Amino acid sequence: MVKKWRVGHIIIFLMLSVFIEGQARTIQFSGYNWEVKSSEKRMNPGKNYFSDSQENVWVDSLGRLHLTILKKEGKWLCSEVICQENLKYGTYQFFINSRIDSLDENVILGLFSYDPQESKHHNEIDIEIARWGQKVAPNVQYVVQPYQDPDNRKNFDVKLNGLYSTHGFIWNPDHIFFHSYYGHHKYPQVKDHIISVWNYERAYIPKPEQARIHINLYLLHGQPPVNGRPVEIIINNFRYKENRRVHQIQNQDKNSEH
Repeated sequence: MVKKWRVGHIIIFLMLSVFIEGQARTIQFSGYNWEVKSSEKRMNPGKNYFSDSQENVWVDSLGRLHLTILKKEGKWLCSEVICQENLKYGTYQFFINSRIDSLDENVILGLFSYDPQESKHHNEIDIEIARWGQKVAPNVQYVVQPYQDPDNRKNFDVKLNGLYSTHGFIWNPDHIFFHSYYGHHKYPQVKDHIISVWNYERAYIPKPEQARIHINLYLLHGQPPVNGRPVEIIINNFRYKENRRVHQIQNQDKNSEH
């Protein structure tokens, strides 16, 4: 009986170990749960390796999110986190605490919505901070997919005097208002705080549906940083404020159908 009891418990322990190892790592940041992406093979974006190790992704004692690109055993390991809550129309803001204007030309920081269930353009809205392999080029772009349409994107250059900048978009059914500010501001207090704004009002406006917010730090085509150095980005906070008026109207429309 003792042997059977021990064997049974060993089997259960091994089964639990396999189950736990198969679970994606999650972190808490800005009041939300985020899944940390991991891959043993190259994958998109950029055909990169992604790591969920605590060296690549962590939240510090001040509640700030750290994303890194590190070289381990000959591989450059990138970072990505995915919000586990399905957020809707409203204001999305990312409060960055890093010199994004000094990123290596092969490094890309993405702040975006992505819907894996919508196969055409994935209800994707992007703020991408990158020079796309160029030493001298605009380093920020706003995009509403598909990006191939030049009217679906705005490119501009950011030069910071310090570490702080705010980037976000206000997602409405009929338009998307992108904004970037110097410093950390929900709203710019003076005109000089504004880096760039863009109001997108074209026919195609993505719908939230099953979209999730992603934050990633990765390499262009999987190529290492030109300077050969590891990369770290700190994000102090992510803020979402629901557009309640839109949701009230939508709920009224749904109720009227019944």
